[in-house]
Amino acid sequence: MPPLNDVKLGPLTRTIIDNAVWAASSYFPGNQGWADEFERILTFLESQGQFKQFYKRLCAKERDGALAEARAGFYFHRNGFQILKWEPEVVPGIPGDIEISWYDTEALFLEVKNPGWEGELLEEEIKAGRTKLSKYLSADSRAVDPFERVMYVVGKSLPKFHNSRVNLVVVVDNLFVSPLEMPTDIVFSRLLKNVFS
Repeated sequence: MPPLNDVKLGPLTRTIIDNAVWAASSYFPGNQGWADEFERILTFLESQGQFKQFYKRLCAKERDGALAEARAGFYFHRNGFQILKWEPEVVPGIPGDIEISWYDTEALFLEVKNPGWEGELLEEEIKAGRTKLSKYLSADSRAVDPFERVMYVVGKSLPKFHNSRVNLVVVVDNLFVSPLEMPTDIVFSRLLKNVFS
């Protein structure tokens, strides 16, 4: 299942897809916008000297997590932050994802999380093989709580943090409904509830 014929791939994207374990079962990138974005991110990784470090992960089943980290780095770099280090450690033996700074400010330790829709499935759905199907199915309906998934991955980040540093969890979600797609009054009330409880 290679990318659709009308999607033109850049050279770095082609290198990944030609060697990816997921290439035979995925249309990724499914449209020209995704292909262009993926090539820009790969070019960014190459400019940072990180393409080789990300290559194996992007070709493997952990593509989405690696891509989330690369996207976060790309976003912060494009918005004026300096990337100081990839895979920094503030707790020995437990690397984070990125260390950045804004001009002369104290360095920020970033942990990037990529909660996926698979984590929102019921145990019965997982046993029935739902994870092997597409994210969206015709006539599929469900109750969702994207905040639960976000708070879950934030909790998983905490062991990597040290109280002597400025820490930031960056969530690049692939949920059925992103928290950012929810009405803003619901987003703020849920965030405030979690911060002050």
